[in-house]
Amino acid sequence: MRPRQRGRDVLIRLYKGKIIGSPIPSSEIGALYWIGRDDSKNPKVSPIIKNKIIPDLVKRKILK
Repeated sequence: MRPRQRGRDVLIRLYKGKIIGSPIPSSEIGALYWIGRDDSKNPKVSPIIKNKIIPDLVKRKILK
């Protein structure tokens, strides 16, 4: 087991809700992209999303 490196922990909170209207990027958000189950192979999606978030959402039947 490798020793834990400082400054490498990430806390992610995901929220589920219904969208009313069409989301529009603003301020520091330059663009919005919808991702789904098939994006686990998309090279543009970050490793944390591909390897942790998408599989967890599929397992909990939130993402189909």
